[in-house]
Amino acid sequence: MFVRGRRDDCRARIITAVTELQDSATPSAALTVADSWASFSKIKKQRVAQAAFAYWKMCLSKAGYDPKGTVVVLRDAEGVDLVKVTANSDKTTVDFLK
Repeated sequence: MFVRGRRDDCRARIITAVTELQDSATPSAALTVADSWASFSKIKKQRVAQAAFAYWKMCLSKAGYDPKGTVVVLRDAEGVDLVKVTANSDKTTVDFLK
């Protein structure tokens, strides 16, 4: 199904790099976001962060890892942490750090 006005969102390259977080007990990642991130509304940033987290958890599950305790941090190109996403039970928590 095609939704008018959403085509650009689907093609936007928001995540530009993925790096493993070494200080985590479970497979976790830092995702570097594109410069366009700054122009997003807070709601859009939250949705992107949740979608990236859900995708990461799905990949871990498919690779045989238990994604419980997984953390995903979204950071800018300079390495500044912007958003931290975690899962507590069945709820995903998005914390804006900056």
